[in-house]
Amino acid sequence: MAPDNPPFPSGAGRACFVTGATGFVALNLVDELLRRDWEVYALHRLGSKRADMLLGLPHAQPAGTARGKLVLVEGDLGMSAEAFARLVPANTDVLYHICHVDEPTVHPMRKLAVPGFQPEGAEEHLRVNRDAMRNVVHAASTRGVRRVVYCSSWSAYGRQPAGTWVSETTESRAGDLVSGSAVPYFQCKHALEQQLCRAVDEGGVSAVILQPCSVFGRYGEAGWSQIFGKLLQTNGSLPGLPGASSFVDVQDLAAAFVAAADVGPGTGEAYVVGGTNASNLEMQRKMAVLVGTPAPRKATPAMVLRFLAQWNECLLHIPWLRWLRVKPDAIGSPWLVAKITQDQCTQSTAACTLSQTSPQGSPEVQGSPKETVLVVVEGLEAQEVMVLGSLEVQEVVVLENPKAREVLAVIQVIGGN
Repeated sequence: MAPDNPPFPSGAGRACFVTGATGFVALNLVDELLRRDWEVYALHRLGSKRADMLLGLPHAQPAGTARGKLVLVEGDLGMSAEAFARLVPANTDVLYHICHVDEPTVHPMRKLAVPGFQPEGAEEHLRVNRDAMRNVVHAASTRGVRRVVYCSSWSAYGRQPAGTWVSETTESRAGDLVSGSAVPYFQCKHALEQQLCRAVDEGGVSAVILQPCSVFGRYGEAGWSQIFGKLLQTNGSLPGLPGASSFVDVQDLAAAFVAAADVGPGTGEAYVVGGTNASNLEMQRKMAVLVGTPAPRKATPAMVLRFLAQWNECLLHIPWLRWLRVKPDAIGSPWLVAKITQDQCTQSTAACTLSQTSPQGSPEVQGSPKETVLVVVEGLEAQEVMVLGSLEVQEVVVLENPKAREVLAVIQVIGGN
């Protein structure tokens, strides 16, 4: 969990605007900004059911005791550039662009759909996100925003050859073909970084780009955060994943975003933000220990997953043969399998300027132990299984049938010093 005394300057008197504020990463960022006394303007869609999560953040309540100031702003990045700019207060210090817009087009018979990782809607995925970046740049340049901090991804470097150690100087392979076409998400993240850097070169904005690796932790509902729930659902029979990655706790990432407000010249420089480098199977085994289920014994060969993904993709488009697909609710598209089976880590040291952690890139577990708590909530949906802090867990607490928000409000510090 975050320390009581922030290692970075207080945000008192500073204002920021956060896009995608109800998302996984942004919720943690908003809470960290409030803890550091920032005035936070949090963008959410009109009528969003997740807006209440912002009001339920630990440092947004109870009323009168919050350290920062939270202002909910209704709107979305699909608005016209002028309308979106009016939502951003004049002379905002930092505009955090965290939102990645999902395309609505999905094949109706695709059972495992992840935005940016299927061919249908690929062009739309790129278009809506380019439009969103255009709005961010326009707002920053017309409203006197000092700096844009963009949440990209190390996916902007594409799928690298097995064993690659990714850094900011790694050549992007986002345009490499998988099953005949580039992975839309990889291509999109790379294109958006270029779009933002062009705006910087033209003198319109100052910007910093953060490229998180595999992120999970508090408020996580997708990606690696889902593995805890899947281990519980399958009682440990979940197949082991091949490949390797660099795993970063979302609260550490939030602290890096806060630091990015002041680090560097703001000329579009990028920082790869990783954490613990480990094989995917090793990480699954650690997670199985935490939730008390058997651990996967071995990794499924990447070649097998790629073959099944391609098999399923072909049959998806032949209605009378769809029944021959193999576990279509568990094996994603070839583009998604290309992502989850990647075998790459990071040895970046640039991101160390964003925090007081040790350099990334060592095969051993990085950083010092943190006081953390794993909360497994019985009787709730899998997406509400939460992990607070990092994998350095000292104690596991199981609570029966509480509301998820109550857990986050009540269970703050268990274990540690």
